[in-house]
Amino acid sequence: MPYKSPVARSEQNRKYRVLNIDRLRLYDKNRVRPPDYHVGRKKYFASWYQKNKKLADERSTKWRLSHPERHRSFVRAWRDKNIDWMKAYTKAYGAKNRETISAKERAYRKLHINQCRRHWKTRMDKIRSNPVLLEQRRRQQQEYYQKNRAQRIASASFYAKVRRARLAGAPGTFTELQWLARLEFYGCCCAYCHVELNRNSATIDHVIPISAGGSNWPSNLVPACIRCNKSKGKRRWVPGFLQTIKISESG
Repeated sequence: MPYKSPVARSEQNRKYRVLNIDRLRLYDKNRVRPPDYHVGRKKYFASWYQKNKKLADERSTKWRLSHPERHRSFVRAWRDKNIDWMKAYTKAYGAKNRETISAKERAYRKLHINQCRRHWKTRMDKIRSNPVLLEQRRRQQQEYYQKNRAQRIASASFYAKVRRARLAGAPGTFTELQWLARLEFYGCCCAYCHVELNRNSATIDHVIPISAGGSNWPSNLVPACIRCNKSKGKRRWVPGFLQTIKISESG
């Protein structure tokens, strides 16, 4: 008899469920349960999962690979039902783990640069071919720029400074993190007049000007306010003093 063998009994039950799935669903829907049924069921499955985590993960992975479309439909339905919770959770997690996420993204892009480029190109082609998506993207870019205008101007100034030094043939280079470290080293103040600065208001100044043979290494960089940077020009100033030292008549 099949019931005497656990394997045969499980197989027979599986076949019965497949053949009578609609009948079983209707029965389950109309079944009267005690008020704490779902709470006890959740506790039971939570304790079972903790004891059989490896087995449950293997079964879940196997089912997802065997039923990709059904899995996607379940995920989409759950996401649509819990969209507000998903947005709040994603925002909170991103704010809490910003550095970890950025490091993982950089490592992934470095290992899969060609795949990322194809994805970006496909995405941009899709946006350009759809006027609605194109207008939506432009509106998002304008809103982001207005919200982070000072930071975007500071970043553009940073990259422009690096590019000008490279085109002038100056030795050395620096990253944005190294520049922020120099700004912090000077106490977020102008190196000449000691006025308080921040990341957006500070300008990059070369103590020994590029035109006078100065390098583009971080050791040659100091933060300066716009007034001091414009007044200094191509001359050399000693950081911390409002006096100039002539390098050359042309420099």
